[in-house]
Amino acid sequence: MLFPSKGAEILAKESGLSIWFEHHLYKALLPSPYTSWVYSFKTSLWPNKRGMFKTKAFQTLLMPTQGTAILTLMLPKMIPYLPTKWSGRAFSSLTAQDTPLLSEIKFLEIRLRKGNLLLLPAHLIADMRSEEDSWTFMAEIHHPVSYMVPE
Repeated sequence: MLFPSKGAEILAKESGLSIWFEHHLYKALLPSPYTSWVYSFKTSLWPNKRGMFKTKAFQTLLMPTQGTAILTLMLPKMIPYLPTKWSGRAFSSLTAQDTPLLSEIKFLEIRLRKGNLLLLPAHLIADMRSEEDSWTFMAEIHHPVSYMVPE
């Protein structure tokens, strides 16, 4: 079962990570201090896994708060090789039966330990999971156009 994104947003707010991000990282990640009024951010805290999703924000920050996060990244040109309902599904759950062109999918797997962060650009396909109990903080920095992209 997929953890609800609204629940992940509440967890980030209640844990204080949303405030921490705003005070310590947010302004440093913006391209220019003169355009900071244009940007906004959305934070979430995910337990164990997220499933595949497409990054839509100008920048997406991923940071494990404990344990090690395993990220699988793909370019959007891999979407035709994925099953029709790939969103929210774990990349490791794909099989040759439901994904006939599985061997054609090119991906990059990154192990991200706590204390490290990764910035992703828009339009990547990402899958986030962990081998042990882990929490991963995610912050999406939006400009007006990226914020209007539908979920």
